[in-house]
Amino acid sequence: TPLHCAALSDDVESVERLLSAAPEQIDAYGASGWLPIHAAVAAAAMNSVSALVRAGASLDAPTADGDATAYEIAMMHADEGLGEAIATM
Repeated sequence: TPLHCAALSDDVESVERLLSAAPEQIDAYGASGWLPIHAAVAAAAMNSVSALVRAGASLDAPTADGDATAYEIAMMHADEGLGEAIATM
């Protein structure tokens, strides 16, 4: 979705604009089975992660298949520092 793309590229302005226009997008799974928060975390896009969390995204929300939460994705796809940073959000 456009929100997933904005989150992946850490385009906070677009993330906020898209959520303002359609807040329900925050809970929309993309074709990959991931929420925008999962995409942002996998890309280590911390500005997007912060914007999504402020807008109500849950770091505990599972992927569509139930395999992982945003925190678990951070630990798989990024570095330990990112996992620690989102654990404190």
